[in-house]
Amino acid sequence: MNILLTALLSLSWSGAGERLPFPDQPDIQLERFQHTGRSTRVFFLAPHENENVVNDYLAKKVQAEGGVFLILRQRGERHLFLNVAEQEYEVDPNRIFTPAGAESSLRRENPELAQDAALLQQAVAKAVAVGDFIKRHMNDLRRGTVIIAVHNNTDGFDDDGKDGVGTVSMVRYQKKLDGGAGYIKRLHHGTHDEDDLFFITEKRDFRKLRRLGYNLVLQHPRVADDPDEDDGSLSVLAEMRNLRYLNIEAQRREDCDHWDVQQKMVDQVFKLVRP
Repeated sequence: MNILLTALLSLSWSGAGERLPFPDQPDIQLERFQHTGRSTRVFFLAPHENENVVNDYLAKKVQAEGGVFLILRQRGERHLFLNVAEQEYEVDPNRIFTPAGAESSLRRENPELAQDAALLQQAVAKAVAVGDFIKRHMNDLRRGTVIIAVHNNTDGFDDDGKDGVGTVSMVRYQKKLDGGAGYIKRLHHGTHDEDDLFFITEKRDFRKLRRLGYNLVLQHPRVADDPDEDDGSLSVLAEMRNLRYLNIEAQRREDCDHWDVQQKMVDQVFKLVRP
């Protein structure tokens, strides 16, 4: 990073962004950082509050260089907790951007909801409303909007034979592709750790990032039309709306966060999208 940019980041950093409460449940909030006085079509989103390795750096960079960065907040945990009919139900906030995805996540996290169809639909409506709230603060995802998700994952993956945890890994994506997974069009194994990767929707980004040696997963366009691939995620919604999407994914671990790698990935995305 050059000296001028470092100075700009330092001068522009206010420490905390503007808090935007979800009207139907104000403990759910978006924290927004942006470059003042400049409109944008580029939106960064951190949907999981506990995946925050690069958040401070990204907030500073957005304020200095442009774009909007939104952090979904509630309790500092990965999932959201929705108040519905005086009960509380857990949902993955990256599965609430379509009704099908929201229902699937709610059923998975709250098996008891399957016993009450009316209550389940209330919970689905609440979850989708949160998704709509996020979209409203991302230009309503109108044509030309660029979406950059910011995620962190754990070391390795479940059943990798090395005591790995979680589901995100280039090795796991390769196994999924080899097994016929319909949501992956193409992979590129670069020079980084298996847990540090870009998950993207556009071939042009794939080509540019491949030349730089990054691990890459290109989503298959068929997810836009295949109901079986509708998991309610932001990447699937982006495909449905023909929007440019990138996910900056890097490992987090108590003894070894990959902050430096993800910071460079953020810098590279700024060069790609020019907010």
